Amino acid sequence: MRHVAIMTAYKDFAMLVRSLRRLRMFDVDVYLHVDRKTRFANSEMEILKGLCRTVQTCYDIPWGGHEHIQAIVGLMRDAVLSGEPYGYVHTLSGQDIVIKPLSSFTEYWDGTIYMKSIPRHDFPENVEARIAHRNLLHSWQKRRRVWQTADLLLQKIQALPGLARSQLLSQTPLHKGEVWLSMPFAICRRIVESSEAHALLHELRTTYIPEEFFFQSVIMNWEYASRVNQRNLRYTDWHSGRGRPAFLDDSDFGPILNSGDVFARKVSTEKSDSVVTRLEAEYGKS
Repeated sequence: MRHVAIMTAYKDFAMLVRSLRRLRMFDVDVYLHVDRKTRFANSEMEILKGLCRTVQTCYDIPWGGHEHIQAIVGLMRDAVLSGEPYGYVHTLSGQDIVIKPLSSFTEYWDGTIYMKSIPRHDFPENVEARIAHRNLLHSWQKRRRVWQTADLLLQKIQALPGLARSQLLSQTPLHKGEVWLSMPFAICRRIVESSEAHALLHELRTTYIPEEFFFQSVIMNWEYASRVNQRNLRYTDWHSGRGRPAFLDDSDFGPILNSGDVFARKVSTEKSDSVVTRLEAEYGKS
């Protein structure tokens, strides 16, 4: 089975190249979006192009922003249009690394969707507030100070009776989760080709941190919902107190190997060099 990675990145060129070479060594094609505000040199961009099927620089992506979903879906479209017979697609960041060959996880690639998803009735209050208050200045979000000041005023106005929204206009039942997931390529193709999915993508542009809603709300409202496994196959440390999530280091090496996960995140040249070197020694050097 052939695998494809849809990756978005914006910094740490050295670790990004290391991750890409490892994916390539394990026969994973990569479609990469580099954040438009990133200052990689032309020579560095040429190196990235040599390691990927596609390198795009279409969007300046604010944290959690609508542009992130647009970048991911755009790369998925390139993968679909390539005509390559991919079996599974994996969304990754430039701070992720594959642990060992995907061919060693054959029992995973049976049509299951590996995606964390929470139904709306389990949303905490702060997430409900994000839905109720429209991000009307989303196009200004990159100008952080100006956007924060004006947005705070607009949120107060929207808190007045009758102005908050209780749901999207399309009435799409919302689900929430991380944008990092693995799924059969056939579902990726349907997302790319579905007018319904694209309508939802457009509608989410005025929602805060929309990347947390798109894939979950699309997939959980299709017939594939019963195929979702809440384990997303990414070893991530949310609980050690070293960050949310933590940058991985040598102390994570044993847990990574014992996790049964396919990918590990987050890694950096500053904090993760040693643990990545040990993974390379354990499962083939990139």
